[in-house]
Amino acid sequence: MQKGLLGLIAYMLLNGMAGAAVQFDISSGAGFVSATDVQLPLGWSDPQFQQRAAGVTFRYRTSGRYTAICSWPLPQGGAAEESRTQPFMWEVALTNTLRFDNKQRGRIDGIQLLGFAQAAGSNESVPTVGSPCSSGGGVPGTWSSVALQVEVRTLVARFGGVDTVLPF
Repeated sequence: MQKGLLGLIAYMLLNGMAGAAVQFDISSGAGFVSATDVQLPLGWSDPQFQQRAAGVTFRYRTSGRYTAICSWPLPQGGAAEESRTQPFMWEVALTNTLRFDNKQRGRIDGIQLLGFAQAAGSNESVPTVGSPCSSGGGVPGTWSSVALQVEVRTLVARFGGVDTVLPF
């Protein structure tokens, strides 16, 4: 086992792969995932990656909590407000395309992430300032303040129904 691990590390160093890192922009969903960035976490050889790369999909997940203030008018005038803290989890698919090596015809060298498959926030469970809320008594109001505390951001590669977290 130890000999195999040392061999893998030596291979990576000789082939310039030790510094491989996923490039990913959390604001646009664009980036690049090299063949190595997929192969190593999935335990694939390069021939396996070449065969399976087209079947790999990507998702971006973020979770945490938000604190928001719901404000509503009172019948006698003025306004009331209530602070609420809620957990959230947002996940969105990423569009991607295979990127081919310019030096070796037909060889896939990675996967280009083209962006979010849907508009950012369209699947989000966090309210926006000005959107409707209801008071504890059911009176309609609006969110007057929203503060987001993101705790976890994850880029996930999916193949064959199995999710693998990629570092970025």
